[in-house]
Amino acid sequence: MHFNAMMTPYRELLSRTHGGLEPIVVRAPGRINLIGEHTDYNGGLALPAAINRYIYVSVTWRDDEQVNMMAAEFPSKELALSELYPCPGEWHTYIQGVAAVLLGWGYVLGGFNIHVCGDIPVGAGLSSSAALCCGTVMALDALFDLQLTRQEMALIAQQAEHTFAGVACGLMDQYACLFGKRGYALKLDFRTLQFEYVRLNLEFLDLVLLDSGVKHSLASTEYNLRKMETGRALSRVQEKHATVERLRDCSLEQLYDEVLVADPVAYKRAKFFVEENKRVETAAVALDRRKLTLMGDLLYESHQGLTALYQVSCAELDLLIQLAKEEKSVVGARMMGGGFGGCTINLIEKKYKSCIGRLQAEYERRTGIPLKAYRVMIAEGARVCNNRELRQIKYNEKSLEENYA
Repeated sequence: MHFNAMMTPYRELLSRTHGGLEPIVVRAPGRINLIGEHTDYNGGLALPAAINRYIYVSVTWRDDEQVNMMAAEFPSKELALSELYPCPGEWHTYIQGVAAVLLGWGYVLGGFNIHVCGDIPVGAGLSSSAALCCGTVMALDALFDLQLTRQEMALIAQQAEHTFAGVACGLMDQYACLFGKRGYALKLDFRTLQFEYVRLNLEFLDLVLLDSGVKHSLASTEYNLRKMETGRALSRVQEKHATVERLRDCSLEQLYDEVLVADPVAYKRAKFFVEENKRVETAAVALDRRKLTLMGDLLYESHQGLTALYQVSCAELDLLIQLAKEEKSVVGARMMGGGFGGCTINLIEKKYKSCIGRLQAEYERRTGIPLKAYRVMIAEGARVCNNRELRQIKYNEKSLEENYA
């Protein structure tokens, strides 16, 4: 999903879209995940952060029961609140889902106009759908004075994706979008949904996303399969260790003793999970203490586990990591997201524009696919924009080369 629109001046777009009415505007960020991949559905740990790529959601009140949904690059859709229905694959299913969940929770809504646009790159695994859902629920909260907490917003946004988009997502994306803090990542515990902020002392390094340009069709089926496989490993351990409640409670020794021979595939999946959880703990300390070389090593280790044990990488992602390792200015890198395509996240020394150029040239030479690069900064979570912020909003679809220029 990509709501790409020229937003200069954004206020003029709002005036045209909402017929001169003054809308409520929410800016909801995309997210990265530094480390802690495929840990959410087993109650593990992750280290996500909000970034300076956004979905903008603007809403105005109507005096009827109609919902008029508009987007910068997609056909509009209008229907009554009583006619909301799931339509996976359509951009407006997320908005319908949020409204339906709110109604299901007992909140009273009226009709509304809603317009969305933004600059989150399409297909890059930066959670544009979560940003849209979170932005929508925050905008409707402000419009109808629902007085929701941010945790409630996260749960509503998640339920909207589950029921109206057919995506069995965890809560990492929603928490990063809603609780993000400039300069910090969230060390998020999916067992308790508690988190703490971890300062990103990156100093001389940039966070750069390299978009492989591919998305293989295996992603959704393999995601569900991994949940089943890790569940099998947990069941094997629980047969001998009654005190183990979740996979997070398992030790590597227990997995080796109870799972390796009986179910080698499940063993590999569970081994990755246990090791990845430990990497998140180590990474949080490394970032806090400015041990950036260690952080880079952890990224490479994570990717190796995602490739060899969890088996959710692909040839294009592995090539990007191989090329990154050949560049001295790249401190660490790994695939990011569900897998089988999307982006790699890279820690790269500042002022190394030539490094990016070499990576792009070699990747395209070997794959025939242009390599897009995005330098991102850690940003604040979703918020209602004030007038000063609205005047400053400008569309930004710059590649890393342009950002470095």
